[in-house]
Amino acid sequence: MSDRTDGPGGIGRRAFLGRAGVGLGALALPGFLAACGGGDGETTTTSGGSGASSESPAIEKLLAAVTSKQLVVAGFGGTTQEVRGKVFLEPFAKRVGLRVVQPLVDGQLGDQMLLGEVPAKWDMAHSSNWMVLYALKKGKKPLPKLPAGIPREDLVAAPINEYSVQTFVTAYVAGSLKGTFPTELSWADFYDTKKFPGKRIVPGPGYYEGVAEPALLADGVNPDELYPLDLERAAHKISSIWDDLIFYNQYPQIQQMLSSKAGSVASGPNGIITGLQNKGVDVVINWKANPITAANCFIINPDAPNMDAAVAYAGWVTDLKRQADFATQTHYGPGFQKAFDMVAPDVRKQIPTAPEHHPVPTSETWLAEHYDELIKFNEKLFNDNK
Repeated sequence: MSDRTDGPGGIGRRAFLGRAGVGLGALALPGFLAACGGGDGETTTTSGGSGASSESPAIEKLLAAVTSKQLVVAGFGGTTQEVRGKVFLEPFAKRVGLRVVQPLVDGQLGDQMLLGEVPAKWDMAHSSNWMVLYALKKGKKPLPKLPAGIPREDLVAAPINEYSVQTFVTAYVAGSLKGTFPTELSWADFYDTKKFPGKRIVPGPGYYEGVAEPALLADGVNPDELYPLDLERAAHKISSIWDDLIFYNQYPQIQQMLSSKAGSVASGPNGIITGLQNKGVDVVINWKANPITAANCFIINPDAPNMDAAVAYAGWVTDLKRQADFATQTHYGPGFQKAFDMVAPDVRKQIPTAPEHHPVPTSETWLAEHYDELIKFNEKLFNDNK
């Protein structure tokens, strides 16, 4: 799981952190300049030379074989993208000697490229891991499988880990300004606006993961029995507090709404709250509300225009130290167990996959099989409550 700065209003698949732009907007990466002729928020960096890294012979071979002059990695802006630039993209650009361009994912274009419905202008895009399963089933062109020399993420199930690039596990959590409530909120408390008054900041139209799940947990569904999702029951629960809801169209808007006290508590990615904490805002994650975890990654598009650079980057990001560094700065869980083990113990406690938080994982298989149903649920939810 898009952290959109992707166009408000368009109902396309926006991956859960396939939207995890964790910032106050589409922040340009340090050292990244606005690309000439690029769309709003598009960033680019160009560099040559070499960077220090521990690389296997197989990955060294992939890096040495790159002849493309650029790599196009579509994302959702915000501080998650900023950290990704520092940890992965800028060093890769220096190591290989190319420029990295980062257009913003907008509407359904990313899905259409991934499914082979339109020519790929991007090499890869931020998505939900379960989208691999959907593309394998529904795509018009085969997905590029990672070469054998690239390590597979051991915390990611097959066959997804045959295609996933830089998986990071996010979670929908309940975040609030410190002192807003007398106690930590559960999802049931989140939906109890009589006992705990205040506006609830929740996903707007076009967000599919992390919408029904909190409502069902609030309505008493056992976490172990969350899937298959009872979408009718979820819609009824959400509609019951509709007048107390305010909606975001971009994940970074959560930070603005909390900081301005437009709402008292928000349901959104944990990295959004971490981003505020890193900026000195006194916000807390209410871990009593089970974090709803979802794996996000990048997926190489069929017919990627810079396939050699995309494949080399897929190998580059498997470096365990970089993975641990990204997890430390964002509080998102990495795709490798050894990378998680390298994170300092006090930081691990802030990662939503930590056992003490009793995380509730999304079902990648169910989401892939019922994606079209989720779209209809989302559209009906907002149409019925106009």
